[in-house]
Amino acid sequence: MKTLIKNPKLLVNSLFHLERAGKYQKAFDEVSQFWTDTSKSPELDSLEPADEAELLLRCGALAGFLGYNNELKNAQDKSRNLLTKARDKFINLEKTDKIAECENYMALAYWRTGELEEAEAWIAEALGRDVAPHSYVRAQTYIVESKVVFAKGNFEALSEKFRRIEPLIIRLGDDGILGDFYNHFGLAAKNLGDKVLARVYLELAAHHHRLSGHRMFYGTVRNNLAQLLRSENDFDGAHQMIDSAAAVFAEIGDNVREGFSLDTKANIYFDQGNYDDALATVERSLKILESCENAAYVVETLMTKTRIILAKDDFYNATLTLFEAVQIAKKNISEEAARKIVKQFEDEIGRNISAPSNRTSEYSEAIELALPASLAHYDKYEIVRIRNSHLEAVGIVKGSLAVVVDEEVSRGDLAAIMKIDDGSIYCGFFDLDFGIICLEGIDSEPQLHDADEIKILGKIVGHCSGEIDRDGKLIVRTV
Repeated sequence: MKTLIKNPKLLVNSLFHLERAGKYQKAFDEVSQFWTDTSKSPELDSLEPADEAELLLRCGALAGFLGYNNELKNAQDKSRNLLTKARDKFINLEKTDKIAECENYMALAYWRTGELEEAEAWIAEALGRDVAPHSYVRAQTYIVESKVVFAKGNFEALSEKFRRIEPLIIRLGDDGILGDFYNHFGLAAKNLGDKVLARVYLELAAHHHRLSGHRMFYGTVRNNLAQLLRSENDFDGAHQMIDSAAAVFAEIGDNVREGFSLDTKANIYFDQGNYDDALATVERSLKILESCENAAYVVETLMTKTRIILAKDDFYNATLTLFEAVQIAKKNISEEAARKIVKQFEDEIGRNISAPSNRTSEYSEAIELALPASLAHYDKYEIVRIRNSHLEAVGIVKGSLAVVVDEEVSRGDLAAIMKIDDGSIYCGFFDLDFGIICLEGIDSEPQLHDADEIKILGKIVGHCSGEIDRDGKLIVRTV
């Protein structure tokens, strides 16, 4: 039995305004009168073609927003299916603005799942439509495009584009669009190093989103302001701002953004050097985000966890977390995104070479090494971290990893030893005389140890500096 919709045009208008205010559940309550089984398309074929297309568009948009916020599996697929049906009907009706609007939401659905190339393709479709430059639909295209460009890290292009279109956005005068516009403009300025301009635009964004009544976007801007305060080392202010943002997200039931706000808080703790609270907070974030469809959010939070673990001098578990992030990025975003993640990890290693402890971590099947042919016959080895620069002349730089095999060590071999009492590791050119082990470096004082207090771990046969090959394996170089 089909439900009679007395005034479809009034319903479409109501759904649009509820969506613009971020009141997605209330909008869903309104469509539930004719859309009781959301695993199927709503039954609308009794309506006029234009009304049917409009309601398919609104239901498709709603499925994307509500599914994203509630972390519903395959929600974006459902959204895209409904939007495709709406778009096909608008094409038949030759309604160019509505075709472009469908394409905007298609791009947004792909952005939510981190499929940025697909999102760009749909943005190009929308921009190719003959739509008035100062219209809501064209402004919406620019906003969705800004999300994709920002996700790809092209901040200069984003800033340049915004300067060109700002007069059009101001002329439109829509508080929701203005809030989105200034939010992304502020983020671009922040990432380009102009923190004064970033603060101005983010405050403008918060102002417009207060007026628009969109609580979710208002919370998002406060999250971004917290990030800015963090970058200025105003940690108290940053914690207060992010706590208020998280409270907004919890109030409206936005689990994805609540989880990502905890990632921000973890980073604030990290910058303070409070690694224990940082790790506990990022674990809470990942727990909330574990069913999130937005791969970009999950990857970024995993990289936060990697940085924290690395700062705690646990290279083994940091690498495990890195590999998880790389695999998600390769599968759901792009090869380029995966390469950027690896580069971030390599840079982080360079910044984190002064941690105090220096213990061995046994090789596990979970961490794969890309061994050169000359070392391929070794099936068991350990990895130790190099904490000084006395072996740089042979290619083993400070902060890199040495691959150690359980093989007899002779005079002059590069070797790794461990002090039995505290587990600290020492590496260098090996010598043993009269019960004294001597480890030498290049242009450095020799290290002398009582042989009875030392366990010889073995010979150093290779080293790696965090480079990862296309298969996600650590690349090992011979010494």
